[in-house]
This record gives sequence, C-alpha cells and structure tokens, in this order.
Amino acid sequence: MKDTHLTHEEIEDLLDDDPEARNRLLLHHLTVCPGCFAVAGYILDLHREGKLDDDFSITAIGLGKSRLEAPALRDQLHRHSFERQKALVADTSRFKSWGLAELLCLQSEEEAAGDPKKAAEIAEIAVAVALALGENEPAEKHWLHLLRAYAYAHLANARRAEGNLWAAEDAFIVADSWWTPAFQDVGDVLGYEARFLAFKASLRRDERRFEDALDLIEEALEADAPSSLKVRILINKAKTYEEIGDLETAIEVLKEAESHAQEGDRDPRVLLCLAQNRLDYLSKAERYMEAKLALADVEEIARELGTRLDRLRLRWTDARITRGLGNTEEAIASLQEVHENLVAEGLLYDAALLALELALVFTEIHQPSGTKEWVKAALPILTSLSVGRETLAAVSLLAKAVEEERLTVELVSQALDVFRRVKQ
Repeated sequence: MKDTHLTHEEIEDLLDDDPEARNRLLLHHLTVCPGCFAVAGYILDLHREGKLDDDFSITAIGLGKSRLEAPALRDQLHRHSFERQKALVADTSRFKSWGLAELLCLQSEEEAAGDPKKAAEIAEIAVAVALALGENEPAEKHWLHLLRAYAYAHLANARRAEGNLWAAEDAFIVADSWWTPAFQDVGDVLGYEARFLAFKASLRRDERRFEDALDLIEEALEADAPSSLKVRILINKAKTYEEIGDLETAIEVLKEAESHAQEGDRDPRVLLCLAQNRLDYLSKAERYMEAKLALADVEEIARELGTRLDRLRLRWTDARITRGLGNTEEAIASLQEVHENLVAEGLLYDAALLALELALVFTEIHQPSGTKEWVKAALPILTSLSVGRETLAAVSLLAKAVEEERLTVELVSQALDVFRRVKQ
C-alpha cells in the first residue's frame, strides 16, 4: 500500500467522509509509518489477508482483531478445568471475546462426532462467553444476539450428539428466542444461518420429525454457505433419508455431496464420512457386490484418516457385506469381535444394534439358541435407552417373543429397522 497514493478526487471524497477513501488513507499510513503500524498494524494485516473489505468499519476491525486473538485465548482457557474455565470467562475481561466464542463453537462442532461430552463442555463455555459480551463489544445488539443464538445452537448440537434430545430441544428454544428477532432485523449479516438451520435439521431428524428436518435442510442449502458446509448439509440430508428408510435416495444425495466436495475444501474427515456412509448405505440396501468393490478404497481412507472407532465401524460394515455375499461363519466371527469392542468402548447403543444384527443372522440360519442369546444381550440396553412409542413397542414385542420362544426373521428385522432409525 505504500505506493498506492490518494488522488485529488479521493481526497475530496475523504473530506466528504467516504469510507473507502478514508480506509485507503489509513492503510497507506500504516504501511509507511512504523510507529502507527506498531499500534494498529493488525488492521493492515487483516486487509492483506482478505479479512477486511475495502469499506471496512470499526465493527469489522473489532471483529477481525477479536478473531485474530482467539486461538491464543482458547489455548489459555484449555489449560484449566471446565469449572475453572467458566470462572475465568465470568471474571476476566480478556476472555470476553467475540472471536473466542466463535472459535469454541467451531471446536465443539468438530468434537461432537468423536467426543460429545467434550463438545458439550466446549459449547457451554462458548455460550458463557457470548452471554458475557456486552453491546458494541464490538458489534451492535442484534449482531450480539445472533452470536448468542449461534452458541446455543452449538450447545444443542452437542447435546443431540450425546443422545440427550430433551436438553438439545431446550437449548434450541433459547437459540430461537435470540435468533428470530435479530435475524428479522439484520438478516444473515454474520453468515451463521446455514449452520444454524443445519443443526436444527439434525435435531428434528433425531426426533424423527423427518418432514421438518428436510424442510430445514432445503432452507440451509439455500442460505449463503461455502461448498465445504454444503457438503456437510447434504450428508445430513442423506442421513435423514437413510433413517426414513429410503436408502436409494440417500445414496443419490451422497453423490451430489461428492460433487460439491470436488469443488470445495477437501476436508479429510468429510471425505472419510462420505466414503463410509456410502458404503454403509450400499450394504444396508443389499447392494453387496457394489459395496465389496468400493470396500478397498474406503479401507485405505480409513487407515490414513480414521480413528479407531471409524475403523471399528468399517469392520462392522465389512462383516455385513461378507454375510450378504454368503460367507456366514466368517461374518458371525467378525460381528462378534466388533460387538466386544463396542462394549469395551462404551458404545452400548451401537452394541445393541449389532446384537440384533447377530440375532437376525442366527434366525436366518435357523439357530434359535443364538437368536435368543443375542436378543437377550440387546434388550437391557434398548429398554434403558428407548424413548417414544414405537421403540418401546418394539422392545415389548421382542421381550414377549423371547419369553414365548417365537422369535422370527420378520420380528427381529422389523425391530432392527426401528432402532437403526432412532439415533440415541
């Protein structure tokens, strides 16, 4: 900027309080004056990095500076226990940071799939930070209300991932109370809308309000969002169709998501999710040969990018494919080993679903003792975690069938279908 001088006309505009001309003068000054750069050089850095438009305002500068400082503040917070973090946010002015609230929201979202409890704690701190901020620190009140809604939506997402749908709904009621009037006043000025709607769609899906979920997903896709976020929203859409039971549509939606992934940021976790979900849906749709042909590529991605749990779930899908291709004994051995690992990891609902899959296999090969054994292994977990009439009815039917020794392929298959669609 040091050689980018103002023209006579721009100087006249500056005198007329033209913001772009004023900003060019400020940037020019920061470029040529070391003393001023030492005080406010971050403004020039933000502009050079594309984080400030040419007509930037004092609010935009404040937000940019806050976001620039946020990683260091987050690292300082994370040195302390959860309770101490809450106290620091309440009592220490430097942690009352807009950028910190946004960064904690992002971290909570990233943690939700692998460690929902940690995600919920991080989101609680994000909420505390957003509530601690005052008006014009650095943005006006409706912008601040959008931030608070955004933080509560992330808390709802983490609670949903934990399986606590009541707490998730409560958090979203608060989020909506902040969001609705503020959004009506200023719109999507902060770019939060697509993610906010996508989180609500996920909650509606897990509540089995599928029509509402799909409507929200379409709204989220129409909102202003980068390709990387659109991919995640489409994964959510595919998952919704899977839980409805429309596996063919779910597979087609994943193809659309893959096309967006080619255009946007190729996030390794997203690529793994796309590959694993497609393989899972193919196996559940009994397209076993197609799934088998895709398996090697997915295994390679999982080895490079996946966690231990990712690889465990992939072995589950692999065993289902093996069974579908007629290798029953090998499939049973693999499924039993995966079941042991799921129990060891504390993934009890997944373990119960797998027990039902094993019960179905034993029913199909006419080994009633094996069927009874695996249904009885699943029942205590399903009884403790089930909510809603349909799931409770499925548990009741299974328990009665065990007692009366009349378990059938149809009964176990129907129960498995019910519980697969209900995310705990």
